Amino acid sequence: MNTKQLEKFFEERPAINKTVFAKECGISRQYLLLLLKGERPFTESVTEKLREQIRKYGYEI
Repeated sequence: MNTKQLEKFFEERPAINKTVFAKECGISRQYLLLLLKGERPFTESVTEKLREQIRKYGYEI
């Protein structure tokens, strides 16, 4: 997973609240925003948490 893929997910689903999404993933809102800005790396554990939630919304990366 990378920043562009995560941005595309949120662009295609504008109704998803990023704060709630981050909470569902078990990460902080700030960390999610840093991921979207490209200021933090996508670690394996964070990537798995994001993918799990993204699948719940019917999207596959």
